[in-house]
Amino acid sequence: MQQRLLWLIALLPLAIQAMPFAVSPGTWSVREIPTSQRAAREAGRVAVQYLNYYSGSPHQLVYLDVVRKATVKSVPEIGDKFYIEFTTKDYQTNQEVRVCTASVFFRQRQAKPAIHVNCSTSGSLMKAREDDYNFYRQMKKQITPISGKDIPDSFGFIDPDMLPVWYLAIMGSSFAIWEKTSEERSYTMAQIKTVQQLPRKDDSIAFDYDILLHELPTERIAGVGNKYSLTFSIEDSLNDKHIINCTSEVLYYLSEQHTAPSVTFTLQGELQGNTMDKDKEFYNKIRSLTQPLMAQDIPGNGTLAN
Repeated sequence: MQQRLLWLIALLPLAIQAMPFAVSPGTWSVREIPTSQRAAREAGRVAVQYLNYYSGSPHQLVYLDVVRKATVKSVPEIGDKFYIEFTTKDYQTNQEVRVCTASVFFRQRQAKPAIHVNCSTSGSLMKAREDDYNFYRQMKKQITPISGKDIPDSFGFIDPDMLPVWYLAIMGSSFAIWEKTSEERSYTMAQIKTVQQLPRKDDSIAFDYDILLHELPTERIAGVGNKYSLTFSIEDSLNDKHIINCTSEVLYYLSEQHTAPSVTFTLQGELQGNTMDKDKEFYNKIRSLTQPLMAQDIPGNGTLAN
């Protein structure tokens, strides 16, 4: 029995290679591609959409500037994985703000590529958070909920008062664009057809959007009728020291599929003097992390670690 088991173990690698989905690393094709090539640019664009969504800030939006380097690894019957280095510019100032590296994995015949991005630190973080807070305060003071349509208009004009609403729509639609993008098709937000501020009794502000997406390379307008509601909330505890805790929750209704991603962030500042020691310890530990904290399956197997 033991000898038979050893034979089975020895034959296991051969059995795996014989399976229909098995791919030998020797068949992988790794090559450098021109940075001006559409595939390199599209990988950069969807990485930026991913970056904008996870920033959680309508005033920290960036767009793709220059792709500096691009390599693609092709895995037969599975997909293409792009490794790119690129720069981004601030959406409002057009100033270069970050240098990024990203891996973008397009699986064959599937949308929503797997993306991992690392970027240099942006010096405009505090300014963006302040702008977020000012926008939030302004919207909370609205006596009559704001509304709008055809933003921008046929001449490309956006009323300056509606720019933060436009930025918020870009941040929110970034998730929808990432979810729809494949190696053959990519999207940008073309226009807000309608937007309506929704009344809220809590500390959030909410908007209902009807948006149009521009599809590439077909150049057609896709996503007609796609709607989503977006909630943006900021909880403030402004006492002697200015501390602002911000939470952005995005609720999407796309093609009758309900997804509810969320992003939570905290503005820079000092803790209040009366903060509990455990809170201080947790805050300092999170602030000292060199990489964003990620976890899954909490608790695991029904237990919660101390």
